[in-house]
Amino acid sequence: MIIQQQEVANSSRSRSSIKSCCSNRSSSSSSSSSSSSSSSSSSSSSSSSSSSSRSCRSSSSSSSRSSSSSSSSSGSSSRSCRSSSSSSIVVVEVVVVVVVVVVEVVVVVVVVVVVVVVVVEVVVVVVVVVVVVVVVVVVVVVVVVVVVVVVVVVVVVVVVVVVVVVVVVVVVVVVVVVVVVVVVVVVVVVVVVVVVVVVVVVVVVVVVVVVVVEVVLVVVVVVVVVVVVVVVVEVVVVVVIVVVIVEEVVVVVEVVIVVVVVVVVIVVVVVVQFTQCSEKKLKSGCK
Repeated sequence: MIIQQQEVANSSRSRSSIKSCCSNRSSSSSSSSSSSSSSSSSSSSSSSSSSSSRSCRSSSSSSSRSSSSSSSSSGSSSRSCRSSSSSSIVVVEVVVVVVVVVVEVVVVVVVVVVVVVVVVEVVVVVVVVVVVVVVVVVVVVVVVVVVVVVVVVVVVVVVVVVVVVVVVVVVVVVVVVVVVVVVVVVVVVVVVVVVVVVVVVVVVVVVVVVVVVEVVLVVVVVVVVVVVVVVVVEVVVVVVIVVVIVEEVVVVVEVVIVVVVVVVVIVVVVVVQFTQCSEKKLKSGCK
């Protein structure tokens, strides 16, 4: 166990020495590459590279001496040093390959992410454009529907108003015609009644006058018959007077009849003129 622990310690020391040697070599190579630019820097880089190679050789020799002195067999330390150096080189190569692969993967991932972001932006723009177009179409459709509804409502309201106005005008005309007809009928009835009353009154007056005349005549005849002998002259005078009175009464009756007829005719003419004027006013106005 102690030997194995010593071998492990020796191998770790040899690995560290190899690593320092490799780093010195890499620094010397970088300095030598930079020395190609100028002559002064080339001399300093060559000196540093020689010193680093010497230090690497000294460190490797010291590590080999320490490993040979500490191990139980002389060849085991050198073999472990060589195997550790080869394994460290393999590890470095693997690490480099892994780093390169990781860098390539990172680059690919970045490219993919950029492509995805661009695609997402394009999709978002397309979606926004589609949404805007849909909103505009919906707004246009709504405006057209509202305009059509307003036009239909206005047309319906106008039609209803026209129908109502026509109905009102027809009703007013019918009412006016009915009123005129009623007035004409009433006037005609009144005229007829007045005429009938006048005729009846005239007839009654005539009858009364005739009766009175007959009575008077009878009385006169009786008186004449009674007093025929005594007052012949008076009877004759009375008869003459009676005849004159009768003639005058007849004349008066005729005059009254003529006046009544004239009045009736005038009333009828006035009523007819009033009726015609009323009809003309209703139609086109009466002057």
